[in-house]
Amino acid sequence: MKKLLALSWLIVLVALFILQLQFKGESTSFFGITDDTGQTISFEYPVDIIDMQVIDGQKVEQGSILLKVRRSSLAAEQAILNEKIKELNLRDSSSVASIKSEIKSLLARKAAEQANLDLQIQKLQAQYQTNKKLLSDITGSAASTGSAGNSFYQQIRVLEKQKIHTGRSLQAQIDHLRAQLNSRDRPIYAQINELKQRRSELDRQATELVVRAKLAGRVGSVLAKPGETIDAFKPIISIHALRPERVKGYINENVYNQVKAGQKVWITSLALNGEAIVQEGRVDNIGNRIVEYPARLKKNILVPAFGREVQITLEDSNTLLLGEKVQIGLQPPRPSLADKTVSYFINFFNSYAKGAYVAKN
Repeated sequence: MKKLLALSWLIVLVALFILQLQFKGESTSFFGITDDTGQTISFEYPVDIIDMQVIDGQKVEQGSILLKVRRSSLAAEQAILNEKIKELNLRDSSSVASIKSEIKSLLARKAAEQANLDLQIQKLQAQYQTNKKLLSDITGSAASTGSAGNSFYQQIRVLEKQKIHTGRSLQAQIDHLRAQLNSRDRPIYAQINELKQRRSELDRQATELVVRAKLAGRVGSVLAKPGETIDAFKPIISIHALRPERVKGYINENVYNQVKAGQKVWITSLALNGEAIVQEGRVDNIGNRIVEYPARLKKNILVPAFGREVQITLEDSNTLLLGEKVQIGLQPPRPSLADKTVSYFINFFNSYAKGAYVAKN
């Protein structure tokens, strides 16, 4: 009996020593929880449920119809927007007609004023020639009109300059109106475009009144019935993938662990009994901040634990469960030294017990 007790204490000391060696230095594993992208159906506005085509737990294919809803205020809003756009288009047409009319008026004014100035110039030139002829008839020879001729010349020059100035001034006004006519920067255009964008958004919402599954999976929860009115942003249906697509792991802040993006890892379920099934995955990214552990991953829920998040993508053929707690290894799993030692001593005790039983009998 004393030998057996001494041997037991020896085994305990050896096991403790081995465990100490195991947990010394760099950690090669950490824990996480499986997750999926999923789909939650909700709307940014109140809707009436017209038809619900799925139930809890039902398997759905990508693109299959989930439900049909109606937004009671949608038709009224579309009608109001159409009326506003129509009104603005009429105002724009009226504005265009007004600008065209003003351009036509300015062209007519320009032509009339220039014709009037041309007429005045012609009259002065004719009067000048008449005066010159009379003076020639009186004197009997061609004579200069002197200061009178200079006066006629100055008046003609003034009228010619006025004609050029008037033409340029009226042409500038015409060019400005034509630029307005061809411009897309008019305020009314901005209003029309804004209303058209709002109408396009309403049209988009109308197409979303028939909701389809974005992924193949299984319905998690149906939270509404046909005939009910659902408030904005309130969940109606949740859909989960058929199998986990990723794992969110947590590396304790006090543990040195060389994990890199793109690194291959091995995920082992902690919920399985007997032989563990290992799935392969790859590290997508590593968090650059420290966050608190989920309650399920804490050794003691009353003691806070913090670490970095690690996002891991799983293979499509994995057999893990959604939301399952898993162990993530940086190396392929193999029996640890502690496991081998414990197994060895168990086999030793079994052999010792059998030998003692045989000797006794």
